[in-house]
Amino acid sequence: MTTTLRAIARLREFGAPRVFSRRDIEEYLSAGGITLSESGYLRLVNSLAEAGCLRPVNRRIYLNQVASPPGFPDEAAQWLEAGAIISLQRVLGVHGILNNPSGFVTAVVPISPGGTQPGLGHRHTDAGTFVFRGIPVGILYAGEEEDRLEALNRPFPGRMPIATPEKALIDWIYLGASPRSKMHPPPIHDIDLETLDRERLDRLAKAAGPAVEAAVSAWMERADQHVHYDDREDDGPVPGL
Repeated sequence: MTTTLRAIARLREFGAPRVFSRRDIEEYLSAGGITLSESGYLRLVNSLAEAGCLRPVNRRIYLNQVASPPGFPDEAAQWLEAGAIISLQRVLGVHGILNNPSGFVTAVVPISPGGTQPGLGHRHTDAGTFVFRGIPVGILYAGEEEDRLEALNRPFPGRMPIATPEKALIDWIYLGASPRSKMHPPPIHDIDLETLDRERLDRLAKAAGPAVEAAVSAWMERADQHVHYDDREDDGPVPGL
């Protein structure tokens, strides 16, 4: 068996990492008995990428495409920005709540007072475009984890943290109301509220503090009025109006 075929078999093994740095690939293959020089590993990684077995995200991060299921772009978010949580348009779109979903991987990252500031904004990679938005830790992690993060209803493979739809909407409302953010509020006419868990939404908004709770309440009130207006139009003219 050639070295390339041995490497592919190693990458297909149960429990093989789904996202690698270039150094991780070398260490993982070496642990499986594939020992090469530095230049040999470089040629092997390039060969595996050309064969579609590894999908480059950038020059140092790769997705394992022979894993089952194949490595997904969203799984690389944490490798690009520490603490990233898949949220916002990406989550709402995949759940059918946002009617015009984004093709970007959208994620929120924690901002700590006095801490290292994350790289925010758009990040173009070979695996697609990632968009990172910063939220203060006190707001980002407010509420019970079972309300904030998906445990079972996960739309993407991998172990990266994924916000619940309710948390994704609150993240967006917060960013849309923040003077430090360039995001606009969620478009009321483009959001389907039917599948949202209102009790979870209320719990999360309350846990995030009075300002966030007020912003969420105001947005939901406008959204509910929009839905009622649409329903009234669908039912025909209302007597007396």
